[in-house]
Amino acid sequence: MTCYTRHLQQAMEMAGLAFDAQDKKEADRRLRQVFSLQDAHCPVVWQQVKPLLKDPQVLADRMRSLA
Repeated sequence: MTCYTRHLQQAMEMAGLAFDAQDKKEADRRLRQVFSLQDAHCPVVWQQVKPLLKDPQVLADRMRSLA
């Protein structure tokens, strides 16, 4: 599991994902794909995700776009 997914509950629920281990992995996969960071270490992905936590709907839309 990645280091930042514990912060994604609201955005994941808005994207239609359950806040469980399986969907956390799916959210991570989608976000890494959105940011073209498939092979990046967790802190690099977190740098991209963290600013979006201010607006969970934007983050949810990004996760939903790769459903």
